[in-house]
Amino acid sequence: MQFIWLTLYQVAITLLAPLGIWTTLRDAKRRSGGLRFVQQRFGFGYPIVNADVDLWIHAASLGEVNAAKPLIKLLRKAQPEARILVTTATPAGAQAANSLSELQVQHAYLPIDWPLSVWRFMNHFSPKRFIVVETEIWPNLYRLAAKRGCRPVIVNGRLSVKTLRLKQLYPLFSLCLSYCEMIYTRSDRDLRNFIAIGADREQLLTVGNLKFSGELPDPTQLPRLVDQPYVLAASTHHDEERMCAQQLSRSGQLVVIIPRHPERRDEILQELKRLPLSIAVRSEGDEVTDSTQVYLADTHGEMTAFMAHANLVFMGGSLVPHGGQNLLEAARLGRPIICGPHTWNFVDEVAALRGVEGVSEVASADELSQAAQHFLDQPKAAQATGNNALELMRNNRGIARQYAKLLSR
Repeated sequence: MQFIWLTLYQVAITLLAPLGIWTTLRDAKRRSGGLRFVQQRFGFGYPIVNADVDLWIHAASLGEVNAAKPLIKLLRKAQPEARILVTTATPAGAQAANSLSELQVQHAYLPIDWPLSVWRFMNHFSPKRFIVVETEIWPNLYRLAAKRGCRPVIVNGRLSVKTLRLKQLYPLFSLCLSYCEMIYTRSDRDLRNFIAIGADREQLLTVGNLKFSGELPDPTQLPRLVDQPYVLAASTHHDEERMCAQQLSRSGQLVVIIPRHPERRDEILQELKRLPLSIAVRSEGDEVTDSTQVYLADTHGEMTAFMAHANLVFMGGSLVPHGGQNLLEAARLGRPIICGPHTWNFVDEVAALRGVEGVSEVASADELSQAAQHFLDQPKAAQATGNNALELMRNNRGIARQYAKLLSR
C-alpha cells in the first residue's frame, strides 16, 4: 500500500511539474527572489564552500525563522564548531535567515519536492541532522533524508486546518511521518492531530510553543519610523486593508498598514484610492504629514519597529477567513492587540492571550473601530492589556531550552 501511495504521488508531481515551474518563476518575480531562488528551488546553484552540514534546520518562511531563532542560538552555543544550514521556501524567510549572521549559519532555499532536485540538495550538503520547524510534509524530502540516515525531527509541530481536512491523503501523510525520528508538538491538541493523520504515538511528545521563546525587545531602543501617533494593521490580507483603513481611520489617528505580502502594493492601492482618505506609500518615499490618514508600509523588515510605537496593533488574516497571523510579536512588545474571529491557525496563542486578558477579539469589521476607540479613549486599559500579553511571554520563555535539551540527546 505504501508503494502505491508513493507511486501515485510521484505521478502527480510529475504531471504538476509545469505548474511548479510557473509558480517558482512567478514568486521569484513577485517576491524579489532573483536567480538564486529559482536555481535552488530546482536543485541547482548551491555554494561550493562549506558544503558538509552538521545541522540542517528547515524553517519555511519568515514566521518559522523568527520562531526558530532562540533555538538556533542555544544550539549554536552548545555546538560552537557545528556547520549549520537554514533552509527556507520564500525570499522573506531567506532575508530573516541571512539576518542570523552572528550565529554563523548558512542559508539555502529548500528544493521543490522533485526526487532529482532533493537528491542534488542532499548530495551537495550531506547533512547529519535534520530539524523541521513546525510542519511541512514532503514525501520525497522525508524519504530521501531518512535513506541517508538523516531522519527528520519535527519541532513546534502543528497541523493546519487545511491539512486536517485532506483526509483522503492521510495514508500518504502517515507514510511521510513514519520517516521521522521524533515529532515534538506545541500542544496536546497538536499531538492528537498528528495521531489522527497516522503518526505513531511513540514518535510524539508535547513540549510547548516555541514562538513564546523569542527575545523581549525594548521598544524604546527601536527606531520610531513615524512621528505622528498611529494605530497599526499588521500582516493584512486581501480586503483587510480596505476594512482597516475605513474602520481605524475613524479614530482620527494615522493608520499604518503593513500587508502580509508587500508585493500586493498595486492591488492594495487600487482598493484604498476608492476611499476618501489621504494615502502615503513608504516604498515610494512619500512624506507622512499631519493630513495623512493612511500610510501603506509596503516594505520588508520593519514590522517590529512599527509595532513598538503603535498605540494598538490589529493582527491581520483574522477579519477574512485566512486563519490569522502570529500575535506573539505584538505581545512580546507589550502592545494592546485586536484580532478578528478567523484565527484557527493560532488557536493556542489566542486562547493563551485570552486567558490573561491580553487580547481584544472582535466578531466583524464593524466592531473594529469600537475596539480601537476603547483602547485610545482608555489608555490605562490599553496598557493593562499590553502588560498582560507581555507577562505571558515572560512566563513562557523557557520553551526553547526544553527543545534544545531534547535535541542534544
